Amino acid sequence: MNYGTVGAAAAKEYMLDQRVAQHYQTPRGDILRKAANLTEGDRNATYGDPVTNLGIQGELTSPFLRVLQNNPKFYTLPETTRHALLGAMFQVLGKIARIAAGDPKHMDNYIDGAAYLAIAGEAVQRLDEDLHQSVIQAAVLNQAQR
Repeated sequence: MNYGTVGAAAAKEYMLDQRVAQHYQTPRGDILRKAANLTEGDRNATYGDPVTNLGIQGELTSPFLRVLQNNPKFYTLPETTRHALLGAMFQVLGKIARIAAGDPKHMDNYIDGAAYLAIAGEAVQRLDEDLHQSVIQAAVLNQAQR
């Protein structure tokens, strides 16, 4: 067998594949390539196996949602605030899962978790500010109608 001919043919085919790939690149393809690079790299050492990590997050989420279902005060919040809180809490649970499954010394998880809790606190605080503004607007309107 002539390996020189096979090697040249393989190289030619590879070059053709590369030109075709470049010609047909799309934004979604770029996104998928970047995602593959992120998820197949050193992330397991930092965050743990993704299937284990997501399993832990799922295990944490179920009891959290059961507790919320039994908390009538949660359902007195406006829907948009409840959604913001749920989004923030799910992110926090994800950070906790990464700490449990990955490197507990990776400080970014703690910082991100604290940031999501701060965002949740801000969402609730905005309710008080919105209520305060509504009371002031109602008082001004009431005063103007007199």
